[in-house]
Amino acid sequence: MGAAFLSELSGSYLAELEDSVAAAFERSAALHAESIALKTDTEALTYDALNRAANRVAHAILAHRGTCEEPIAFLVNDWTVALVCLLGILKAGKTYVALDPALPSSRLQAVCADVQPGLILATERSQSLVRQLAIESYVCLNAEKLDASLPDHNPGLAISPSRLAAIYFTSGSTGQPKGVCYDQRGLLHRVFTSILCCEMRRGDRQVLYFQRDRTWSATIIFSTLLVGATLYPIDIAAMGVSGMAEWVAREAITHFPMTCSLFRQWADALGGADDERYPSLRLVLAAAEPLFRRDVEQFKRHFPAQCVLLHSLASAECGRIASLKIRRETSLPEERVSTGYADLDKEILIVGEDGRWAASGESGEIAVRSRYMMSCYWRKPNLTAAVMRPDPDGSDKRVYFTGDIGRIGPEGQLEVSGRRDFQAKVRGYRVQPAEVEMRLFELKGISEAAVVALDDHGGDTRLVAYLVAHAETTPSVAELRAALALTLPDYMIPSAFVFLPTLPRTPAGKVDRKTLPGPSLNRPSLQTAYIAPRNALEARLVRIWEEVLPAAPIGMDDDFFNLGGDSLLAFALLSRVLRHFDVTLLPEDLFSNASVGAMAAIIADRQRAPIGQPALRPAKGRRRS
Repeated sequence: MGAAFLSELSGSYLAELEDSVAAAFERSAALHAESIALKTDTEALTYDALNRAANRVAHAILAHRGTCEEPIAFLVNDWTVALVCLLGILKAGKTYVALDPALPSSRLQAVCADVQPGLILATERSQSLVRQLAIESYVCLNAEKLDASLPDHNPGLAISPSRLAAIYFTSGSTGQPKGVCYDQRGLLHRVFTSILCCEMRRGDRQVLYFQRDRTWSATIIFSTLLVGATLYPIDIAAMGVSGMAEWVAREAITHFPMTCSLFRQWADALGGADDERYPSLRLVLAAAEPLFRRDVEQFKRHFPAQCVLLHSLASAECGRIASLKIRRETSLPEERVSTGYADLDKEILIVGEDGRWAASGESGEIAVRSRYMMSCYWRKPNLTAAVMRPDPDGSDKRVYFTGDIGRIGPEGQLEVSGRRDFQAKVRGYRVQPAEVEMRLFELKGISEAAVVALDDHGGDTRLVAYLVAHAETTPSVAELRAALALTLPDYMIPSAFVFLPTLPRTPAGKVDRKTLPGPSLNRPSLQTAYIAPRNALEARLVRIWEEVLPAAPIGMDDDFFNLGGDSLLAFALLSRVLRHFDVTLLPEDLFSNASVGAMAAIIADRQRAPIGQPALRPAKGRRRS
């Protein structure tokens, strides 16, 4: 069914775009009724069962809200229920808004206040979180306790391809997240072009680990479900990269979309493993961040000959812009890998400073011309008009100005060199430093703040905050991180905080970001006193921690996250601990006990435990991600 199916799909997908996402899924569910749509450690859900469960949700929504076009939100902890809710909302002809429980409640409140959902779908576990959001004015429906008499047949609504399908929220330069709106046609185009690019087919097994409120997650979900493949949700924060590496082999995964930074951690965790470990793996998508030649060398070393490494550039506003397929025989002349060639139905333009199309080889702002992009920003017409403009050549296409700077290379490949503004991609998420700055300005003790994105020695991007404190008080790193965690996702919390007497300024009075000093590698100001290693085990651990973290010396009670650690660096640390001590630690071991002293105690305890007898574990604390 592989090549023949893809040939048929490539010839017919334009007609499919004039339908709805729900109708496309219903056809797939009828065709693959007994195939597995979603597989977790505890359940395997067939297409027929998924379709019937989603239908019951759709009929419940219609009973409460009728057929009017409106946003419906869902806030659930479980991927299975989340998928049922998402499909049910689309089947009811509504616009889905995914609320991720991992986000701070203040951010969820801001999203709800913006979209004013007609209904919020929740579960038994997440209803308490809905109450905490202080949004009692919204009707909350428990998706796990629907009326047993609700029908489970397809609602059969006629849904226009121009009807809004989803709103996804991204970081905003004004300090508030902004909603990216996709209609049915635009979302289906993202899905079908992903199916073609990734050569998805029936029987494939695709990993799903992104947050529920990301456009990337929706593309992965439907590129799987519309071809009869199986989704495999995974919690990497709980499993760790080493556990993930074993899981991919055990489940015979065929497709794994991820960020470039996670790919580096995966390759590092494999150590000296050969390519016989993943005979089923056909494609690894490494996207959302720069990819380097050394990453490709790791790919060729560790992954099977039939596996393709797909590097791509995408945005929430217009989906995949360009991509490059890398195989064993692919040669790369430059250290930074190009982002490849324009995606299907997309034309890449380079706009010079004079506003005209630049010639091949000239640098400028990257723009995309296409019929298939976001509809608009939710309730932000001026912002939409600023980045999404009519085609100057008079066609019915639009031109999206990405803000990225690049050029078309001699072989026709897109080469990205930076940004026009200060926007950054951190661990695959788009971040507006201005939003982080605004949160810092609100904190007691801070008079000035500037946030910049800097690349570390491994090629990953991290945020650094430069602060000027009030004379009477200087908050500690722990206090700053704790305060920011109340309003920002973890990937938007800076890895380092640098205090300066004043921020450098340009003659025009703006912060001169180019002259800000690099973050110091010295141990930051912490609430804990420095305690030197007390034995050989702690001394070895300190050396490993200092390889991973941008700080030294590290004391026995110093908190990993206050030293600049995050979930990605946690994966790197745990992989090194496994190699040095032959002891497997899970991320929760670090999240609960984030110091060298605590980690040394766990390792010593597990090394003493008799074979077959689990070592005692410390009490769990607040989990970090």
